[in-house]
Amino acid sequence: MPKVTAIVPNYNHSRFLDKRISSVLQQTFEDMDVILMDDASTDNSAAILDKYAAHPKVRAILINEKNTGIPFKQWNKGVAQAAGEYIWMAESDDYADLRLLERLTAQLDRDPRIGVAYCQSLAVSAENEVLHSLEDWTADLDPAHWKNDYVNDGPAECARYVTLKCTIPNASGAVFRRSVYQQVGGADEDFRLSGDWMLWAKLLLESNVAFISEPLNYFRMHASTVRSSSTKSTVALREAIRIFEYIDRRLTVPQKIREQAFERLLSRWIVELSKGRLAIGPNWQLYRSLRQIDNNVGARLVGRVTGRFRKQFAAAK
Repeated sequence: MPKVTAIVPNYNHSRFLDKRISSVLQQTFEDMDVILMDDASTDNSAAILDKYAAHPKVRAILINEKNTGIPFKQWNKGVAQAAGEYIWMAESDDYADLRLLERLTAQLDRDPRIGVAYCQSLAVSAENEVLHSLEDWTADLDPAHWKNDYVNDGPAECARYVTLKCTIPNASGAVFRRSVYQQVGGADEDFRLSGDWMLWAKLLLESNVAFISEPLNYFRMHASTVRSSSTKSTVALREAIRIFEYIDRRLTVPQKIREQAFERLLSRWIVELSKGRLAIGPNWQLYRSLRQIDNNVGARLVGRVTGRFRKQFAAAK
């Protein structure tokens, strides 16, 4: 049985596949096998995957005849076929430093209580140009926490940081224990956008986390990764509320952090309201969800919106 199973779930990323798969197969850590997946791509992805069918590390190529439209179904399907003790969900448009698995598996090997090990990532363009470090993504939560390597208690990390945002911003930069993934029931397939965030929360509630500050993962930023449509932004907000509720039911979240998390959710709702994106039905659903977190959400919403209009009026004078 291999130590690691690398799963490459793909949909319409043919132009990135060769670089992605090469960065998996050429890892310095060799005790691994690979599962290549395709969710009924409409480009020539299937033909590219087929080139690797005879590679000794490629154990299976799983191609769907019909697109599922939900990446987290693919995650569960891939893990169900995996044999490795550890799982690397190597997204098809990203790529990796060839030492990524060597460094992250060493963290998991050192302590069976660690369920997830991840590294810093660099954002890159479609043309492989480095844009910035994803350290920027978490700097607003704590400017020092992600500066150095660390191992932390999973529930503590969840309460302090994961309640506020998805602190593992790219799945390709993480390796996790298959046993813990199975223990928590895998990824939630009814999540469309934030299933990774929910998964990290579930894993960290049951295990510890290790972080390597060296950027060993390259997170591809291109047009299809941008959550720009109104539909996506409102779905993301509803899912963020669900994730907070899930954590809040299982942990005693410090009141200061709980307040910060609620303020973030409320601010996102106000943005949606200001853009007129939500009909009465969805707004009422959001109100009821937020009211479960803070019974004074109505008054707080009115206060925030009134304050916002006052600032805009003052600026226009």
